[in-house]
Amino acid sequence: MLKSLLALAATAAVAATPAPSAAPPSEALAKLQAYMRLDTTNPPGHEAAAAHLLASWLQAEGITPTLYESAPGRFNLVARLKGSGKRAPLLLLNHMDVVPVETKRWQHPPFAAMIADGALYGRGALDMKDLGIMQLLAFLDLKRSHAALTRDVVFCATADEEAGGQLGAAWMLAHHPEDVRASEVLSEGGSGVVLPEGTRVMNVECAEKGVLWVKLVANGMPGHGSIEGKEGAVRRLVHALARLDAAPRPFELGPEAHSLFKTFARTAKGERGKLLKAALVSGGLARVGARLATLDPYLGAQVRDSLNPTMLEAGQKVNVLPGTATAQVDIRLLPGHDPARMLAWVRQVVADRQVVVSSTLATPGSRSATTGPLWDALVAAVRADAPGVAITSSMSPGASDSRFFRAAGAKAFGFSPFFAPLSQYEGFHGDNEHILLNQLDQGTRTMTRAVALAATR
Repeated sequence: MLKSLLALAATAAVAATPAPSAAPPSEALAKLQAYMRLDTTNPPGHEAAAAHLLASWLQAEGITPTLYESAPGRFNLVARLKGSGKRAPLLLLNHMDVVPVETKRWQHPPFAAMIADGALYGRGALDMKDLGIMQLLAFLDLKRSHAALTRDVVFCATADEEAGGQLGAAWMLAHHPEDVRASEVLSEGGSGVVLPEGTRVMNVECAEKGVLWVKLVANGMPGHGSIEGKEGAVRRLVHALARLDAAPRPFELGPEAHSLFKTFARTAKGERGKLLKAALVSGGLARVGARLATLDPYLGAQVRDSLNPTMLEAGQKVNVLPGTATAQVDIRLLPGHDPARMLAWVRQVVADRQVVVSSTLATPGSRSATTGPLWDALVAAVRADAPGVAITSSMSPGASDSRFFRAAGAKAFGFSPFFAPLSQYEGFHGDNEHILLNQLDQGTRTMTRAVALAATR
């Protein structure tokens, strides 16, 4: 079975190989281009070709991967390098699927992996096929250098992260827990940022928000569009969403936000700097939180539960009042906040018996203490490759597969080992996602150093 999969992968790799250029691309660039050219948009996912391609690269280095099919066409991959067993395994965790695109909004085709103006464009360039390749090359470097490993190192590429992970990381932990068991996990999240004033900061993600996806179904009297329906489903839904949007949500300065704000406040100028400094004073966040969240939504997400209506559905014809209207709302909760309590709050704010409120996904937030061999290795690698750069813990406003491993008892850290302006990170789940070629090379070097330190000390 594996031989046939590897043959498929070899075919995919040849088909995805870019045309020759004047100078040969780095290994990281060549592999990332081939990987990004495989469309793994989720839904539907179809990560099989990506898993086969990764498997072919591992097999070429004398490493035998294992492929797990969690559903038709949905694959997870695991490869292991054996260590002395002095410490529990280290897991390099990444996902193969990507989010959908609106192709017409892109400057370059999203699955062509084109190079323009010193950057590689395409879906997955930042989330997270780039980190998958960086982790792969760090893993391969351990094999090529015959590193004396003090622990097993496991490379794991999962399916389905962008749709909740139930066919990926969660499935692996449920069905093959021994194959991915680890005491420390290195995954996505965090970011090296270049602040507006030019200061570089490395944020290592050690916590992430919980997820509560809420569905609102409004029921109303159907009728003709020419007669105003004050009790119509669409009006009920719009009013319910407006009440949710206007309802106050308190601010809270957790340990990760405190570390991040303190680091940013050292160099931030103008209104942003004043707000950050004020937020660190006892009681200050309640006073300045709303303005800070407006000025910098990312920082606002660090200190408050977020709420965004993301999907709306109603009606089939413009002159017909529909009997039902539906909205889906993406709520992200600070660690320690209970999804059940938030759901009860949503029902209280909506306050309409004709609007049925339910949840489609509810997982609490998670955090890891900033201690241990992996944390020390990440800090040492950043300081070696970027002397003088500030390093801080941070919280991801989103959710990743790390939450499953934290729930299983592992420490998990998100590490994106290159620096980019905040505007570039708008490509996450957005348009024109790209990574600069020098960011890819620098990130690969730092990732390789960090993994070697964590695996051999």
